[in-house]
Amino acid sequence: MVSLYSSFIASKLFSRAANSAILRNPALLYLHVLSSSSASSDPSSAVDPSQAPTNRRPMRGEHGKQPPTLDETICRIMFQRPWTTRLQNTIRFMVPVFDQPLVLAIIRRAGERDPERALHFFRWVEKTGFRHDPHTYTEIISSLTRASMLNHARCLLLDDMPKRLVPRDEHMFAVLIDAYGRAGIPQEAVKIFRRLPELGIDRTVLSYDALFKAILRRGRVLMSKRVFNSMIRDGVPPSLSTYNILIWGFCLSLKMQTARRFFLDIKERGLSPDVITYNTLLNGWVRMKNMDEAQKVVDEMLAADISPNSITYNLLIKGHVSCGNVDYGIQLFDEMRSKELSATPRTYAALMPGLCDDVERTTAALSVFKEMAEQKVTPKDKSTFLRLITTLCKAGDFDGALNVHRSMDCFRIPLDSLHYSKLIESLCTGGKLEHAVEMLDELLAKRGLVGSQQFAL
Repeated sequence: MVSLYSSFIASKLFSRAANSAILRNPALLYLHVLSSSSASSDPSSAVDPSQAPTNRRPMRGEHGKQPPTLDETICRIMFQRPWTTRLQNTIRFMVPVFDQPLVLAIIRRAGERDPERALHFFRWVEKTGFRHDPHTYTEIISSLTRASMLNHARCLLLDDMPKRLVPRDEHMFAVLIDAYGRAGIPQEAVKIFRRLPELGIDRTVLSYDALFKAILRRGRVLMSKRVFNSMIRDGVPPSLSTYNILIWGFCLSLKMQTARRFFLDIKERGLSPDVITYNTLLNGWVRMKNMDEAQKVVDEMLAADISPNSITYNLLIKGHVSCGNVDYGIQLFDEMRSKELSATPRTYAALMPGLCDDVERTTAALSVFKEMAEQKVTPKDKSTFLRLITTLCKAGDFDGALNVHRSMDCFRIPLDSLHYSKLIESLCTGGKLEHAVEMLDELLAKRGLVGSQQFAL
């Protein structure tokens, strides 16, 4: 009996020591859960310590692998389990007292994956005695606005923070104003902006820029002019970022003359346009398909000793190809690579339409396609492949069309029945019946639906 009692006391002391160790290093709890779930309950399966190897060879991927941080461990548990009292108790057991850096890290990490779960944690952690500050509020508001949870963000900013006497700043309101603009609700952005003085927030270029983006996304060009004039009257000097936003908005609405006037106003105020300014104005002329004015922008850019970047070339290639000047588009593409500027998915998206629809350019199209496959660049427009396959079949290059078809797996683009329909029809027309049957078998193997109107074998 005495020995049983002694064993009981010893186990209690060990348990307390283990709990103390876990509290000092909460990440041990997560490791303990993993090891407990994988350990066998059969005592006979235990390994004799005398027979255990002293030096275990590291497994693949273990070299230099750092243990998870505490915020990573907590977020992993939060994502694996529903938000219940049991989960809250587990987190509280791991961290009896929260500090600001840990709470900020958890909100940031959770907000990137599940903003709603981050909000649950934000609300709950207050019950543990933690007091939020402007930094934690800024982080949760940013996470909520990125997820378009605007009502929650608004309530935190306008109701929750004043109630808890947490100071607010202009940046928080600028984030909310911009979010309303991205959500297509510019009227709410205007309301928030107009309330800033009564809320004790001085309006600077930060909130003005957010408002300009919000209203110009919806084409409110007249309102943006009035706001700009009000900005000047209030003594708020516009920055280069302000002008870039205004030029972008007026180009978006194809108000190119007004955009040009704002561009000239930059120099009158003693500011220097940057590559973003020139590319923004260039994009407007490209959308208007006015390549003469676009070239003037490039000439001004070079005269200002500003080197064109990949975005500049992407816009020029897109403009010339869309205007039918494919040869010059190819020349710009080669010039871009000669300057060691990396081609992006937008580069190929701008160039490929001019190559895919021309039977005389199938060789160049296949060359660019091969380059895309090597760099694993997936085009934004998935119809590019269908157009290329169709053109290759028209040119009688059925082997090339089949190669493009088979290469689509490396781009992770799902093949639909329309691709098979075009390819099988072209193979039949060209007398490649064996290949047509192979494609049909492949389609049926993928359980594709073959309509009687699609194929006429």
